[in-house]
Amino acid sequence: TNLFYCFPVFPLLIMTETLELISSCFGYLLNIGKKDIIFLIDGSASTDPTGFAHVRDFLLKIVQQLNVQPDQVRVGVVQYADRVKTDFSLNSHNNKAAVINAIQRLRNIGGRSSELPDAIDYIMKNEFQPFAGARPAVATQHLVIITAGRSTKDVNLYGQLLKSTQINSIAIGAGRGNTQLIQIASTPKDFIPIVSLPNLQTQEVLQQFIARLAGLTPVTLPDGETPCNHLFFTLTTAGKSSKQADIVFLVDGSINLGRSNFEAVMQFINSMIDNLYDDESSLQISLAQYAADVTDAFFLNTYDNKENIVTAIEQVQYRGGPRINTGAAIRHIQNVHFTKERGSRMDQGVPQILMVVTGGASADDSRTASLALQRKGIRVYAVGAGNIQTELEGIASESTTVARSSNFQAISDLVELLMPALTEELKGQKLCVTESLTPRSTNFEQALLLEFGRGFKYTRPLKLNIMDLDYELLDELVSLINQSFIYCLHKHVNMKFFSPHRITL
Repeated sequence: TNLFYCFPVFPLLIMTETLELISSCFGYLLNIGKKDIIFLIDGSASTDPTGFAHVRDFLLKIVQQLNVQPDQVRVGVVQYADRVKTDFSLNSHNNKAAVINAIQRLRNIGGRSSELPDAIDYIMKNEFQPFAGARPAVATQHLVIITAGRSTKDVNLYGQLLKSTQINSIAIGAGRGNTQLIQIASTPKDFIPIVSLPNLQTQEVLQQFIARLAGLTPVTLPDGETPCNHLFFTLTTAGKSSKQADIVFLVDGSINLGRSNFEAVMQFINSMIDNLYDDESSLQISLAQYAADVTDAFFLNTYDNKENIVTAIEQVQYRGGPRINTGAAIRHIQNVHFTKERGSRMDQGVPQILMVVTGGASADDSRTASLALQRKGIRVYAVGAGNIQTELEGIASESTTVARSSNFQAISDLVELLMPALTEELKGQKLCVTESLTPRSTNFEQALLLEFGRGFKYTRPLKLNIMDLDYELLDELVSLINQSFIYCLHKHVNMKFFSPHRITL
């Protein structure tokens, strides 16, 4: 006999030959429906840095398999020890690449004890909530606990509490905490014991976890069944897809860099372009250099092939200058480069990306200029070297679009760090395109530029819960948004209008 997995309700099966579910599905996305998944990880001393690295690799393998995007699968990570820390919430990131990047940056928080009850209480109050991105009305809720030790506090009460909710709890444990994890898990099948944290990497654990996440139960069927007779979910090929984007590089050409560092930045840009281009690409590149003012090297529609772009970059000369006005330079990019006349395909829904490479603090307000750009749907990456983290974070769309090296001679090392996020964005969903969107000057000006939560689309977090607005304010808000924008939001964040006054996500 062969081992199969099936839904407990529907007689739809997926064949797996002797527990090879995951290995047979690598290279595919598992479309298992809309899910909100919080990983609650033991970050105490019982999970040392080596053990934590195995947890991190496990999360990466799982997320790579899932259809992570705001309207499908959302992922959050919380650590606990003698305190609780949210690494990122369900709505912190708006694409799979950003989630992967955030997981790669995870480091355990440390601590002497693992207080699981406190962590569960925190999760219930702060993460499985609409303001943090939870969607209990449209997505199944999942808590995944990974621990290497035993909690010093009794977990039975919280196990009963979880089982009384609609949150499905999967518990994965090594060490002495198995009895507690059985109390926490939704069913006995939702407890996955492991000998030690390195066992998270085994095929058996990976496939058990995916099976439980999908709500599957192992059953045996007679020999002779064919592999493709009993699919329960969609396998989507993760093969090549066309990369398309309009990418503008804005480079600091002041004395912050100097001539040799400027040349290193040009090599970095050429390396980025070399990695991004392939036979299927539909990329447009432009470049500008700035100090107190801006010098345009070429525009998005100046060159139509990689070779000419690389040659043009090699011919750019360092200008110099005593100070930089990054804010004015960003506004120039918005008004000159990201325009239809200069080749921008924003009106076709093609991703728009600005990569700012800077070596110092701006003499003007770069943050406000960047926010204005992001409100147009343009993603902003900020790259630099040295002690300018605060400056970079003020420019970038989010923390995962920031990259910094120790010095500019090492900036090419950042290519590997940036490529996963960029590649994912270039293959991602197109921007929402509307015929017209003109925000009016009212007290709802920011609301028109919101993300409905945090991290949905291209803008910085606005902690606005639309359900907290009263009916009169909702009337005014809806009246300010034209029908094309309503359709755009409905399409991309699944807004449903149950009544003229009630908007839910």
